[in-house]
Amino acid sequence: MHLAWNAPLGGLSLHNADRTLGLEEGPPSSLLLLRVGEAERAAVTQAIGVMLPRMGVAHVEEPAHGPIRGNTLAVLAAGERYLIKAAIGHADAIAAEIASALAATEHQLVDVTHATATLILSGTVEPVLSRVSTLDLRAFRPGDVAAAPLARVPATLWRQEDGCEIYVPASRALFVAAHLARAGHVLGLPALALPERQMANDGGLARA
Repeated sequence: MHLAWNAPLGGLSLHNADRTLGLEEGPPSSLLLLRVGEAERAAVTQAIGVMLPRMGVAHVEEPAHGPIRGNTLAVLAAGERYLIKAAIGHADAIAAEIASALAATEHQLVDVTHATATLILSGTVEPVLSRVSTLDLRAFRPGDVAAAPLARVPATLWRQEDGCEIYVPASRALFVAAHLARAGHVLGLPALALPERQMANDGGLARA
């Protein structure tokens, strides 16, 4: 079990003056990336105690059985894959259950806990996202999940009632956060420093 966690963004927390817009680094979570065929969805559901949803949505539940019964487990479905999210420290147990259930089946299961950063964009998020993504935000409702690039970086977005959770490669998290901050500058979000050589490669994205 791997419990150590280093915040890729050092606990980033930015808000505008009236706190109608915020950008923060999310708390640590166990994250597993799963690719599996339609026929094996039932086996995974039985193993972890939470249904695998259809593509484009998320399912959140406290499973009555499985490796983390009684604790919250979220499954985000987008881009023909599932991102399984649980409290930090549970990745190994969940992975073991899934691997056992799919032992005779072709699948891909990767622990991306330490390779992924979580950004939480809260408040008036549409004007910010529209400046760094081509995602159709009119059809992006609370509970929806999408796999879409942000500032040309692959990302998984989970729309919430009060904002959006964003999962990006940890190695590119600062780059994405800087572009989100710059996109929100017109709404009063503070700027986030990033080496000029990196921002120069944005191709005109997120202009203030």
